[in-house]
Amino acid sequence: MSDISNNPFLGRWKLVSCIGKNGAKNIYPLGEFPFGMLIYTEQYMMVFISSNERKKFSTNDIRAIEPEQVMSDFSRFETYCGSYDINFNKKIVTHFVENSKIPNQIGTQLCRYFSFEQRKLILKSTDSLLLNGEPWLVELIWDKQE
Repeated sequence: MSDISNNPFLGRWKLVSCIGKNGAKNIYPLGEFPFGMLIYTEQYMMVFISSNERKKFSTNDIRAIEPEQVMSDFSRFETYCGSYDINFNKKIVTHFVENSKIPNQIGTQLCRYFSFEQRKLILKSTDSLLLNGEPWLVELIWDKQE
């Protein structure tokens, strides 16, 4: 990574949009108005994204939530964290996943093309994400927060 004092990723970002793209088809994998927060420190990153369509569980006892409710909510919330590296020449940020909602992601690398437009950070997946058996590239637009 380049000089940390010039790191434009540092800080807190709020999600503006999350769009899946497959050829001419577009989808909103977490609904049209998801909520998300992305935080970059000097060494680490953390992200969570949530659909605004999530329903409250029938109980506050986390060990007694009905399995059907958990299954229904699982695809409406994404989160992971870890360290990261920036390749400014290739315009790719790599997230080294240390923990994730999805255990299969732990120990993997998630690469994103990046660009900046004023106070916006645009991240695009470098590899397809399978959703219901179809490959999708995901574009996330983040707004810099104070």
